This record gives sequence, C-alpha cells and structure tokens, in this order.
Amino acid sequence: MANHGLSVNYNYMRDDLTKNLPDELRFLDQAATIALQQNSIKYRAFKEWLINNGAVFDDAIEFPAVFGGGLQGLAAKKPLGTHKGYIFIPNTIILSVERVKACPEFRNLIKDNFELFGEGIHPDREQMLLATFLLYHHLKGDASFWKPYIDVMNVADLVCNWPENEID
Repeated sequence: MANHGLSVNYNYMRDDLTKNLPDELRFLDQAATIALQQNSIKYRAFKEWLINNGAVFDDAIEFPAVFGGGLQGLAAKKPLGTHKGYIFIPNTIILSVERVKACPEFRNLIKDNFELFGEGIHPDREQMLLATFLLYHHLKGDASFWKPYIDVMNVADLVCNWPENEID
C-alpha cells in the first residue's frame, strides 16, 4: 500500500509518563493507540482507493487527520481560499440511487420488490435501496469494489448494526 506522505503520531504520552500510570490506565492507553492505528490503516486504504479511482487531493489537505480523542477526518494544512476546490471526487466513485439502479445485480431485486423500491410507492425507497446496496456489499467483503468505503463508515450507518427497535 502506498504511503501518500501520511504521517500520524500514535503516541499520546511520553514513555516516561506512561510507565508511571496505573495498570488499568496503561491498558486503556494501549487499547486507544491500537484502535487508532487500526482506524488509520482503514483510512489510508480508503484514501488509496480514492486516488486509484481518480480522486485528487490538493497538497493543502491532510487526510486522514487525527484530532483530540482519536477523532479522524480531514484537515487543512494551511489557510484555505474561497471559491477553490481542494478535493476532487470523480462521479464513478460517488454512491447514488442512480448508480444502484444501474447495477445489474439490483435490477431484479428492484423489479421483484416493487412495493419497496418502486418509483413513488414507498416514501423511504431511496434510503432503503442505498442501505440494501451497502449491506449487500458489506456481506461481499473483500470481493466488493466498495469495501474501502464501507470500512470507514460509522458502524451506526450500517443497517446490519442497527438495534432491533430501530429497524421497525
């Protein structure tokens, strides 16, 4: 995997401070560091996927960026001007209802479940179609083109992780 000039500091505390922590806090610090490293790997894979599929990041943008509490996202390395683009994402990697409808694997699903996905039939049909598409690709795992995107989604965004009471 290419590095793309990413540098993330995973060490929240100096070694001399960490060694004086009680065991339970040292364990928590180690767990947070491991979780951040695993997240960073997913975000680096996502950025590589984006770039390999035509996305362009201006040098003024740092992605992934790590903020306080392990929050990850995007950061500006310098003041950004107005009316200028800094990230360019090609249409081919933008997930949309139109893209899902054009997917050969979903044409029969839509036709066979018209009461859910048919035009003007169900008020949440577009959301359900996108959620079904993401769930399908989540289940495909490594074989899915969309895996790097799904890997960085908030787990609450995946229908398969919703609590029973939110599905009704």
